[in-house]
Amino acid sequence: MRKNAFSFAALGAMLALALSLAAANAQNARSWVAGNGNDAGPCTKAQPCATFARALSQTNAGGEINCVDRGEFSGGVGLTIAKSITIDCNSAQGRFSPASPQPVAILVSAASTDVVVLRGLDIDGNGISALGIDLTGGAALHIEKCVIRNFAAGGLPAGILFAPLTNPVAELLISDTRVTDNGTGTPGGAGILVRPAIASGVTKAILTRVEVRNNFFGIKADGTQAIGGVINLTVRDSVSTGNAANGIVGTGSANGAAIVMMIDRSTSSHNVAGFGVIADGPKTTIRLGGSSIAGNINGVGASNGGVLQSYGTNEISGNSNDGLAALTPIGGLTASGPIDVTADQTVIENVHVSSTSGSCITIERGVSGTVIRNSEIGPCMGNGVEGTRINGLSIFDSYIHPENPVNSGNNCCDSRDGLFLMDSSNIDVEGNVIAFGESNIEVDGLTGTNVFKGNFLLNPTGGSPRGQNFQAWSGSNSNSGITFSFNYTLTSQDPKYPYPGNPEDNVNFGHTSNSSATDNYIVGGWSPSGCGLISDTSTDTLSFLRNRIYETGQCGIGVASGTTITVDSNKIFNDNPVPNGGNTGIYVANYGGGQCGNITVTNNTSYAQTSFWANGDCGSIPDPGNNILDAAAFAVLNPFLITNPPPLIPPMPKNCAAASPWTTQTSVAGCGRPLLSAKAR
Repeated sequence: MRKNAFSFAALGAMLALALSLAAANAQNARSWVAGNGNDAGPCTKAQPCATFARALSQTNAGGEINCVDRGEFSGGVGLTIAKSITIDCNSAQGRFSPASPQPVAILVSAASTDVVVLRGLDIDGNGISALGIDLTGGAALHIEKCVIRNFAAGGLPAGILFAPLTNPVAELLISDTRVTDNGTGTPGGAGILVRPAIASGVTKAILTRVEVRNNFFGIKADGTQAIGGVINLTVRDSVSTGNAANGIVGTGSANGAAIVMMIDRSTSSHNVAGFGVIADGPKTTIRLGGSSIAGNINGVGASNGGVLQSYGTNEISGNSNDGLAALTPIGGLTASGPIDVTADQTVIENVHVSSTSGSCITIERGVSGTVIRNSEIGPCMGNGVEGTRINGLSIFDSYIHPENPVNSGNNCCDSRDGLFLMDSSNIDVEGNVIAFGESNIEVDGLTGTNVFKGNFLLNPTGGSPRGQNFQAWSGSNSNSGITFSFNYTLTSQDPKYPYPGNPEDNVNFGHTSNSSATDNYIVGGWSPSGCGLISDTSTDTLSFLRNRIYETGQCGIGVASGTTITVDSNKIFNDNPVPNGGNTGIYVANYGGGQCGNITVTNNTSYAQTSFWANGDCGSIPDPGNNILDAAAFAVLNPFLITNPPPLIPPMPKNCAAASPWTTQTSVAGCGRPLLSAKAR
C-alpha cells in the first residue's frame, strides 16, 4: 500500500507540474497594445492591452508585441525587459514617454542568450528622465526605425546607453534611427554611449543610417569603465551633427578596453565645440573612410596616444582647424616574420606575416582579446593562425593562405590549416579570404559564442579525411555555440587557382551541439564519401537553413548522425554524379554511429540523381510534402548559377574588403587603399 500511496502522490505532483507548465505556456506568442486598450484584457489583437509592461507579462520569451494603432504605451512608468522579445510598432508608431522622471525609460536586463528587438518606437524623456534605452544584460539589442529624444536629466543622461555588465560578447545594432537632444553640459552624456563595464569583454556595436543630432556628445565609445577587453564600433552611412561637444569620439585608458572604431561613408559636422572626430587614449584606434568632416571647431584629432587613420577617401575641410596633421595614412602592409602572441588585447593589423618555420601567428595558451585585421598571412610552414585555450579572438578582413609548398606532400594533421583553434571560446571571424590550407578553418572544442560570417573559403588541400573548407570536430571536448553564416565556400580544379581543391566534405560539423549553418553558398566536391554540408558523428541540435549548395560530389546535405537536426529551406543542385558515390541531394542515415533521431527535413528544393533518401535508421522523418524534389526542383533551379548567382568575394566584409587575388567585393572600399589626393584625406 505504501508503494501505491507513493505512486498516487507522484502522479499528483506530475499533474500539478503539467498544469503549471500549461499555464506558463498559455501566454501569447504575439501580443497587442492599442491606444484604447485595457490592461485587464488578454493582450490579443481583438482585446489589446494599454501598456507594453502588461503585454510583456503576457508574452512568451521569444515572442512579439505589436501596436494596433498609434498610442502612448508607457503607462507613465519605465519598462524592464528580462527576456528575449520583439516590440515592433513599425506599422503604427508606438510612443513611450513616461510622464514622471525615470532613471531609465526602457531597461534591458536579460540573460546572456537573450535578444531584444525594438522597432518603430518614439521614446521621449520629456527632459525629465535620464536614459532612453539602457542595456546592462543580454546577448544583443537591435534598435530599428526608432526615435530616442529628450533625455537630459540624472547622473549621465543618454539617448542610448549600452553598458553590458554580465555578457562579455554583447552586441548592439542600431539602424534607421534618430537620436536627438540628449545629455547635458554637466555631467555630459551623449546621444549614443557605448560603455561596457565587464572585464575582458568583446563588445560590438554597429550603427547604420543613424542620425545623431543636438546631443552633448554625439556618438561616444568609452573604454574607461572596463578592465581589458575591446569595443568594436562601426559607424556607417550615418550623421552626427549639431552636438554640443565632440561629434564622434573614442576615449580610453591604458588599463581599460581597447577601442577599434570604423567610420565609413558618414558625416560629422557643425558640432559646437570639440572635434568632429577624435581618438583619445593609448588603446584607441579610429579609421576614417569615405567620410565628411566639416563645419566643426576642430575637424579631426588624436590625443593621449590615440591613433586616427585615414584611407585617403575623406573630405576634411571647412573646420576652424581641420587637424589634418593628426591623420595617419593607411597604405601598404608592413612585412613581418612569424608572430607569437603572449599578451592580452594584442592588435595585429596592416602587416604581411609569413613564415619559413612553423605557423605564421601563434596565440599562446590563456591569452584573451587578440584582434587580427586588414592583414595578409602566408605563406606559412605551419598553420596560418593557431591558438589553444584562448578567449576572445577576432579576425577581420584579412587574406590567410598558408600554402606550405615545401611540405605539400604531408596531408595530416592540423599542421597547415588556415585557422586552427582548440579548446577556445568567443571567436569572431568575419570578412576574410582564407585559402589553400589543409582545412581552411578547423575548430576543436569551441565554447561560448563563436561567429564565422561572410568569409570566402577556397580550395582546401588536405584531402580525405581532412581537406574541409570548414571543419568543426573534436579530439577531446565537443564544440558548441557555432554560427556559420553568409560564407562562400568553394573547391575548384580551375587552373587559375595555384592549388586545386581536394576536399572530403566542404563544410563538416561533428562532435558539435547548439550550432547552425545558415545562408551559405557552398560549391564544389568530388569525393565519393563527402558532402557539401554534413551533420557528422555525435551532433546534437544543429540547424541547416537557407544554404545554397552546388555540385558538391556525392551529397549535398548529409545527416550521418545526430539528434534534433533541422534541414530547412535549402537549395541543392548536384547534377554531376561522382563515381562510386551515393549521389544524393539530401540523405539521412546513421553512418556515424551513436544516437540518430528527431530529424526534420522541410521546405527544401533538391535536385540530384537521388534528390532525397532516408535509410530508416534515424527514426521516422515527417514528410510535410513541402520539399520540392527531382524534376520539379530542376525546373526551379536550372541553370543554378543564373537562378542563384554566387556572392561577391568576400561576401560580407567586416569593415573593408580584404585585399586578395580573388576579391571582387565592391559594396565597401578595399582595405589598405593609398591616399587619393591632397583634398581627399
